[in-house]
Amino acid sequence: MKIKAISRIKPKVNTIQRNLDPLIHPFAKAREAQRAVVAAKTDRIFAQPFVYAFSGHSDGVWSIQRHPKRLNCIFSGGCDGEIKVWNTANRCEIASIHAHNGFVRGMSLPGDGRTLITCSEDKTIKIWNSQPWVQSDRMDGSISALLYRMNEEQDRKNQGEVLGDGSEGLRSFGIGMNEEDEDEDALIDNEDDEDEEDDDEDDININENKNIDLLKINKRAMIMDEEDEDDKSNSDDEEDEDDDEDQKLKQSQVRQQSQSKLKVKKQQSSMNKDKKPIKQQQQHQLKQTNNFSSSQQSSSSSSLSSHANGIVDTPIETIVGSYAYTSVDHNWTNQTFCSTGASVDIWDLQHSKVPINSFAWGADTYYYARYNRVEQNILATCGSDRGIVLYDLRSETPIRKLILRMKTNQLCWNPVEPFNYLAGNEDGNVYEFDMRNLGASRCVYKDHLDSVMSLDISPTGREFCSGSYDRTIRLWDSQAAGIHTKSAAPIGRSKDVYHLKRMQRIFAVTYTGDGEYILSGSDDMNVRLWKSHPSQPLYRLLGREKQKIKYQGALLQKHKHMPEVKRIMMARHLPSNLYHQLNKRRIMEASSRRKAQNIVANSRRKEKIEPERVANIVTEEK
Repeated sequence: MKIKAISRIKPKVNTIQRNLDPLIHPFAKAREAQRAVVAAKTDRIFAQPFVYAFSGHSDGVWSIQRHPKRLNCIFSGGCDGEIKVWNTANRCEIASIHAHNGFVRGMSLPGDGRTLITCSEDKTIKIWNSQPWVQSDRMDGSISALLYRMNEEQDRKNQGEVLGDGSEGLRSFGIGMNEEDEDEDALIDNEDDEDEEDDDEDDININENKNIDLLKINKRAMIMDEEDEDDKSNSDDEEDEDDDEDQKLKQSQVRQQSQSKLKVKKQQSSMNKDKKPIKQQQQHQLKQTNNFSSSQQSSSSSSLSSHANGIVDTPIETIVGSYAYTSVDHNWTNQTFCSTGASVDIWDLQHSKVPINSFAWGADTYYYARYNRVEQNILATCGSDRGIVLYDLRSETPIRKLILRMKTNQLCWNPVEPFNYLAGNEDGNVYEFDMRNLGASRCVYKDHLDSVMSLDISPTGREFCSGSYDRTIRLWDSQAAGIHTKSAAPIGRSKDVYHLKRMQRIFAVTYTGDGEYILSGSDDMNVRLWKSHPSQPLYRLLGREKQKIKYQGALLQKHKHMPEVKRIMMARHLPSNLYHQLNKRRIMEASSRRKAQNIVANSRRKEKIEPERVANIVTEEK
């Protein structure tokens, strides 16, 4: 007996065998090199690093701090003592507080992000509760916040205004309006009410005139009717006389009703006329009181937080010192933070009346301090004596001091290599040091034409950015990146430069938490958002697009040494003044290098040319 069964035979797939023997494919390398050139060109064509500009500060932006737990929350401090909280995802302002009476020199948040610590030249350190700002409705990526933004843009489009940086549009839903604006709106509403009342009175007067005319016409008609009726009454019968009497009674009733209505309307119009001067007096008094309150409010600090979400604009605690504070940084593992000024002070967040420790080593003023993110007991500071001092808080003593030729403005530890740190110097260079060997710097990064004011390392530790007084932001590959980068720039040279026509001197730069974006604060009162990879698209990528970008990156990494690819990847357009300054600087450096070589070649003593990694170090003290 035969039984038929269901057969599940897989269909045959025609597999293509590919032989990768280079003898069979003689033009494979040439095709790959051509693809690398095309990849370099497309990378430069689609390079659009600028994303958005957050405007709203009334003075230059001196400091920027990101939230350690949220990617879309940043804090900015201005030169007028104002602190602003921004939502980078919705591109809007969350809160604005007049915190200090001078420059906001430093801001810091602990690892949990619950408090914000600020310091200023007004000799105060203030501790703020950051939870109301972070947990507000406009900080969340909610539908309501997006609808607010959409309605705001639609209103501005309907009014024919050009969309700007987004700060003025916040007035459409109550944020960004001070009491003066509210008083003006109230006065405008009162004036509209007055106009409506005047229109009503005019309508009443017109109706009265119409009624008087109608009554006159009715009277004339009634008189003529009476005359006609008298003539007819002589010729009519007695029965008709009874009907005429009934009509007369009805007409007399109509007259009485119309006269009573006229009297009532006249009384109402006279009462409205009497009320009008009283209303004007009351509105005049309201204007005076509103002007007085607005003048008082304009003298005091106006905050956005009082208008939205019930945010309080008062600090949790205020520390009053005896000198101006220049920077502040919080320890990520415990409740301590440090501040710099005439000395380096260590504070306890729970008992912050008196500092726990104070350090000073030869400097009149200390400009900046930064905790090591891995070894939290290591602290680095830079001061007015051109020195970089390392402290070990466990022994409560300074460890080492390194003095350079020029002053250091800012420091930054590498989060991946905790022994290495960067120092932005007044000579326009960025120096990388290893704290285990301070006799020479690991690398000198030189492309800036003026003082380096700020720098920050990405969370990966492979690249960093720097902002300078020459109005440019430069991106660099650190030595940790090594050969694992597609950039054709040699180590020590910037791989990219960001600049705009309106952008002025850069005072602060920082990476976002994911390392995909860079935030900059400049002297032109704007906080700008940049892409850390200029050609990276902002939209969500498909799988095939990700594969293509990855393949192009591998091609550039493999063929970046080729002259055709290197020339395209290194080409950057600079403003004419920076371009000429850069050429002059290169000529001067080549001349000084040639002079040193001639001195060594023609001197009797056996002298050696010191490398630049050692030449800029004056002494090392222990």
